[in-house]
Amino acid sequence: MSSYEVNTVELSLQGTPTKTVTLAPERATIVRELADVPIKAGPNKIIISGFDNRVDFDSLRVTGHGPATITDIQTSVVVRDEDLDDLYPDDDSTGEEIDSEDPDDTFGVDRSELDSVIAEIKEISAKLAYLDNDKVSSTQSLAFLDSYGRSMHAKDLEAAQVAEYIDVYQKKRADLRETYEKAEVQIAEFNEKKEKLERKKERLEERFEAEKDRAAKPSRKERKAKLKEKELKEKKKREARADISTFWNIYTGRVTVHIEGHGDGTLPEDRRHSASSVKKPDINDDITLSLTYVTSVARWTPRYDLMLSTPTSSGSLVYRAEYYNRSCETWKDTNVILSTSQTTFSGVDEHIPTLLPWNVALRKHEVMELEVATDTMPSKKMSNWTGALRASAEGVEAKQHRKLKSMNDNAPVGYPPPWPTNSSTQPLPAAPPPVARGLFGSAVPFGANETERQSLTVHQAQGQQMMQQVHAHSAPRYQLFGGSANNDQRTSAFGFGNAAASHPGGANNDEDEDFDDDDDQVDDDASTIQGSSNVLAFRQSSRHDYGLTTTYNVPGSRTLQPSSHVRRHIIAEIELSSMTFSHVIIPKLKPAAFLKARVTNTSTTPLLRGKAGLTVDDAFLGKATIPNCNPGVPFNLNLGVDPAIQVIYSKPKVRRATTGYFNKEDCAIFTRVCRINNTKSSPVSLVVLDQIPVSEDERIRVRLIEPKGLDKGDSAKIGADVSIDPKRAKDWGKGTVHINKDGEVKWVITLQKTVDIRLVLEYEAKIPSGLEVVGL
Repeated sequence: MSSYEVNTVELSLQGTPTKTVTLAPERATIVRELADVPIKAGPNKIIISGFDNRVDFDSLRVTGHGPATITDIQTSVVVRDEDLDDLYPDDDSTGEEIDSEDPDDTFGVDRSELDSVIAEIKEISAKLAYLDNDKVSSTQSLAFLDSYGRSMHAKDLEAAQVAEYIDVYQKKRADLRETYEKAEVQIAEFNEKKEKLERKKERLEERFEAEKDRAAKPSRKERKAKLKEKELKEKKKREARADISTFWNIYTGRVTVHIEGHGDGTLPEDRRHSASSVKKPDINDDITLSLTYVTSVARWTPRYDLMLSTPTSSGSLVYRAEYYNRSCETWKDTNVILSTSQTTFSGVDEHIPTLLPWNVALRKHEVMELEVATDTMPSKKMSNWTGALRASAEGVEAKQHRKLKSMNDNAPVGYPPPWPTNSSTQPLPAAPPPVARGLFGSAVPFGANETERQSLTVHQAQGQQMMQQVHAHSAPRYQLFGGSANNDQRTSAFGFGNAAASHPGGANNDEDEDFDDDDDQVDDDASTIQGSSNVLAFRQSSRHDYGLTTTYNVPGSRTLQPSSHVRRHIIAEIELSSMTFSHVIIPKLKPAAFLKARVTNTSTTPLLRGKAGLTVDDAFLGKATIPNCNPGVPFNLNLGVDPAIQVIYSKPKVRRATTGYFNKEDCAIFTRVCRINNTKSSPVSLVVLDQIPVSEDERIRVRLIEPKGLDKGDSAKIGADVSIDPKRAKDWGKGTVHINKDGEVKWVITLQKTVDIRLVLEYEAKIPSGLEVVGL
């Protein structure tokens, strides 16, 4: 056993400075340095308390400098030895006492005349008191003489004695009367003089107080400012203490470091036998300990302010960090570093509706009736082609309305519902009623008998009533900026809608990649938004890249106290000069033009996923989400529905026939028309999507008629016949149309200002007679 006694040193983190605090989006790494820790030669035990009890002690790393060796590290969570009042006393008695009243001072105002009047009044009051005494003395003396005379008896006195008393009485009575009357006259004179002096005193006092108030204003203002400053300091002190008490915990983390002091500053030959049985000289020395640990109750989050300008196709982005400390530790005079390492985010954004392949198949009529009768096909209780389309279309419609209702129910308080729908119980004017929602848009199946027609009519009436109720439940009460939603669907002229939820699309969608190649249709020669040279500047961070990690050093030193409030720091201000705007229209799902911005990160700063306050053309629209975006990489932002692009989707038209002699077929030609009107004063880029059904059975033949000249995968130019106004047939704009293998028809159009066009989708479908179509 060693003959050394263990030297114990107790240290507290309270009030000690912190070297660095590296904040990540999920945690923070703290580096503390304890300098001048006294040790002795031989074994030492350094007990360090004051850690937050939620520290990840598995991440603790202890290093240091000095003539010693770390032999062991222990961690524990214990009850605090001190109370909150011991560390942060709630004592308001300290500091200068400030009187709230004016001091007894003239503030340099002359009051000699007032003092002279007061002195005269006092002198007259004294004389009046003397004269009142004379009156009282005369009255009482006369009463005494009268009393004495009544007490005399004639039988006891001689006549000479009586005569002598009468002479004295008469003389004294005359003197007393004279004294009394003289005092009365003088009292009246002095009272009159005193009243005049009292009035003069009041005037002089009023004048003196007024002059004193004027002279005391600077001193009073200074005293009031000191009182206010003192109250403000006390309020801040109480708020800071309240914040600290919110995160205060009776438990604290404790780290015990066992150190072997070398004494002479050199390592022993064998550390296993460093504790020699022969006691060495007691040599004192100092070491420096560095503590590194991780906590999950401090972090930072990226936030953005995004300003877009549609006329110039440019914008600016303010990239800032919001960080906080919600541990019970105070990190004093520390260097704050923002790190992007191990960045994890979660959340699901709504997307612009995506057309899925529309597959159909055949099934024998008898099998279908059996499934309907046994309730094994509840979603297909419709007959013939129309029933299949109604089942398919109403299923899509119900899904869309469930999504709309969920979005409306989750809309923030004070913001309009995300989808501006009609508040009437009638279907939207641009959307076809349920009666026309068949698999190919047929109102009544061709080839159906009268019984089937009547049965279908009942189903159509029930379906229409159901869809009217869905429209009524999903209708929002208010549109953007509180405007009432009515049948004519008037939209506020202040913006396109809520940027965060005015359409089913988030800030960045994987589905949007299908439209990326079409964004080149918009002119991107944009000028950069220039800021004023007189605006206040912010101290931006210095950036450092290391592998996949980017760090930003917050300038200066900060003290991070426990607080429920977040602190903000601007990382960078970025000018966005590469930006295009386009519109996406999917009339089958919603007759509206969704405005989309494609923004390229033209800076050298990588952007993390985070919320952004979105301002378009100086109008604040709401909040959007910016995705992870590296320099030079574009991202998409959905900006809501643009009411300046009017979209009308007509009801389907059906032409029916029966072809073939030996193998009869039922044939139908379906026509849908989408009318688009650009009421803007500038050209716009449009992407219009629709679809035709895709057959999974070779006996179902679907052929696209309009647009002409398209096979699967082909494309064609759009002709001048799309213009409704013959005068604008040459300058309506330009565009192409092509069809994908999944039946999606896509028009890419540059539409000139104030132009109204008409896009026609027409296709032919044939099936063997007697078979039914099932919409999958």
